[in-house]
Amino acid sequence: MNSTGLWIGKKNKNANTIAAPPAPATHHSFLPSLLATGCVNANTISVPKDSIRKTRSDGDKTKERILKATLALFAKHGFAETENKEIAKKAKVDIASINYHFGSRKGLFEAVLIRAHQNLVSLEALEAIQRSDMTPEEKLRGVFNLITGAARRGERASLQVISRSVIAPGAALETLFKEEARPKLQVILQIVSEITGFPVVKNKTGIKVLSVNPRLKM
Repeated sequence: MNSTGLWIGKKNKNANTIAAPPAPATHHSFLPSLLATGCVNANTISVPKDSIRKTRSDGDKTKERILKATLALFAKHGFAETENKEIAKKAKVDIASINYHFGSRKGLFEAVLIRAHQNLVSLEALEAIQRSDMTPEEKLRGVFNLITGAARRGERASLQVISRSVIAPGAALETLFKEEARPKLQVILQIVSEITGFPVVKNKTGIKVLSVNPRLKM
């Protein structure tokens, strides 16, 4: 670098080229985005792992803020009455972040429904009850307490969001049932089967149900 502050590159001894100035160490924050677009080959550049990890972590935090803000607004105003700009303002993000993380309003609505259902009762908690050493009757009581305890745990907003979706069902409710509710129902069915002795079987559509046919065995 000369006295004017300009970079004067060194000539390569084996070629008539001038070496480029070293890149500032602080300019790595944009590289994960370039890698994601496919515009840059990861094998041709060196990206500190900490930079990529930090970018992903920030993205997760942004997505979480959007989910929490949307759940609160949907519970209060409903899906149709809540505009994206309100969500962005409450989550302290730009509107483009909503589509970036969820693809569309439909994707956001589905994600909020799933989160609300998880807040009420998680699959992990149900499976823990099923695997426990409790009697079948105690397991079912535990499931009941887990579900009814949502209000005591301060999940009023989640209850409101689920209630609104049931009153005005749509495609998002179907997604909720397939991805979140159905696996939980299967666990509860297994517990009920332990109590009644009735087997859990698949119906013609492939969905597991409780059979009252005494000729069928588990």
